[in-house]
Amino acid sequence: MHMDVAEITFLGNKEIILKKISTLGLDIKHPNIIEPLKSKYFNDYAETYYKLRKHKGITKDNAFDVMSSVNHFGTMMVYKGHADGMVSGSVHSTRNTVRPAFEIVKTKPGSSRMSSVFFMCLEDRVLVYGDCAVNPNPTSEQLAEIAVKSAETADIFGVKPVVAMLSYSTGTSGVGEEVDKVRKATRLSKTVKVYSFNSKSDTWWDQGQTKFTRLTASFYQFQWESIQALATLVKRTMDLSVTITEDTAYISAEHGACEVTWVSLL
Repeated sequence: MHMDVAEITFLGNKEIILKKISTLGLDIKHPNIIEPLKSKYFNDYAETYYKLRKHKGITKDNAFDVMSSVNHFGTMMVYKGHADGMVSGSVHSTRNTVRPAFEIVKTKPGSSRMSSVFFMCLEDRVLVYGDCAVNPNPTSEQLAEIAVKSAETADIFGVKPVVAMLSYSTGTSGVGEEVDKVRKATRLSKTVKVYSFNSKSDTWWDQGQTKFTRLTASFYQFQWESIQALATLVKRTMDLSVTITEDTAYISAEHGACEVTWVSLL
């Protein structure tokens, strides 16, 4: 706060938070504190959560109970545009910190999984370590994707991404499954292909195009009309015949057929 880089909102019991600020001797004048249950946004947030999760069996009563949690409330603030980000985890488990993001914000189009990064603020530089909290045993392919996403995150915060993959082996001296996994991930991260098939892909690309051009990856967009056609064709159990050319997949089944096309964005 002393660097004036953010306007902070505290979530929780106002009396407890003020006492903690005093105990720690922090210089925070007129802190903005929101108690979720007393917030003017509480009912709207609970209703929104119910709409987002009712297909999972959540009732309205469940939604109001869940939204009393500071993690869910803070995540909904981000979802609604009432906050740019949320900081949590010092007194909450990683699971309880990450779960609301999965349920409300969800992953970005083109991402197959969620990953995390740590910002290591040293005296002369900032290092970004990923993934140290979410994916316990990623495959080479997942490691490669995590590397690209970590580089994107670094770039957002003004840290020029220069990616290094870490293992217990130095250089090419070591052998073993874990070393081979990291070597393969290093090769893949240089030739990563990102496919976007969301209805909001155009918005995602427009917002991120500048930073994407700095990454060593290829980006492809599935045509949304093709995805909709495929959705009407797919059943839970079925036999498919697929022929793939350079930019088109021809998919046929007993009850119909469709073409799924994609274009190169970068």
